[in-house]
Amino acid sequence: IIDNDGVTHLVDYSYLGRGGSAQSVAAPFGQGFVVADYSQPETKWTLADLAGANDADTGDIYSGLDRFGRVKDNRWYDYGSSTDLDRIKYGHDRASNRIWRQDVVANALSEPFDELYSYDGSHRLKDMLRGTLNANKDAITSQAFAQCWSLDDTGNWKKFLEDSNGDTTWDLNQARAVNLVNEITDIAETAGASWATPAYDRAGNMTTIPQPNVLTSSYAASYDAWNRLVKLVDGANTIAEYVY
Repeated sequence: IIDNDGVTHLVDYSYLGRGGSAQSVAAPFGQGFVVADYSQPETKWTLADLAGANDADTGDIYSGLDRFGRVKDNRWYDYGSSTDLDRIKYGHDRASNRIWRQDVVANALSEPFDELYSYDGSHRLKDMLRGTLNANKDAITSQAFAQCWSLDDTGNWKKFLEDSNGDTTWDLNQARAVNLVNEITDIAETAGASWATPAYDRAGNMTTIPQPNVLTSSYAASYDAWNRLVKLVDGANTIAEYVY
């Protein structure tokens, strides 16, 4: 992308061949890109080795991808100061589930933003721990946050746990109930705040919606005859109205 002066390059993109094997990359700029070079302000997003060296595992310069085309090293690099602005590394199991996430920049600052994940037999996420990964990347030290899910056969949450400060005590402990059409009918807690319970109309539209920023409160939603949201209110205050 060139600026309107016709000379200044705002962004330069590089592709892996015709984009074939890089199509599996969930790139920030769309599929297919392996490098995006910003001259302003000297920032590069890259899946390629900065020195052009070959990856020890795959044998090519695309060190950000593993042999199955999965992102393993996602890097934003400031080549003006020769430092990483953001660098996240990932590990996967044989089923391609992401099992760990390492924040390289945060590690250098001694901040606990790595994550470790585990899954049930149906490859559904059941645990997430945040802190600092150990050397083998199979355990978390200096735990700062955790969440745990128990799921029923159709994937509904039966139980949800959250440790918000890493002290290994659950600050939120919820049990949930659903009906035959997988609508939440009750959210009960033995620890933590009481969240608003959703309600639905006969068409399955959620008419009582927990507020994302204040989960103990709710919005009331109205729909038209085509099941389109037309109004959202918080008590006497109208939050939004929609016309189609």
